Amino acid sequence: MARVHIDIPDEEHGRFRRLAEQDGLTLGEWMTKAAKLHVKSRGIHDEQKYGKPFKSEEEIREFFRLCDELTAQEGPEREPDWEEHKKVILESMMSGSTGT
Repeated sequence: MARVHIDIPDEEHGRFRRLAEQDGLTLGEWMTKAAKLHVKSRGIHDEQKYGKPFKSEEEIREFFRLCDELTAQEGPEREPDWEEHKKVILESMMSGSTGT
């Protein structure tokens, strides 16, 4: 069995460890399960099949079920508000100009 070493911030380590304990798993088991869930949610079954198209309505439903499961575990991502978007757009535009 291969071993993987990763560096994670202390606060995430504590949070991940607590979540693992809640699931009755070791941290390693929990992280392996999370990685497998992530792979499954992307439809990756081997190195050759990234982002395969859905073949049935059931596959679509399963995909969104997995997305909901991930969101429930990690919380929803926050969409930046319009002012943040405008700032990023402006900074991007300005980085390509000479400012004159």
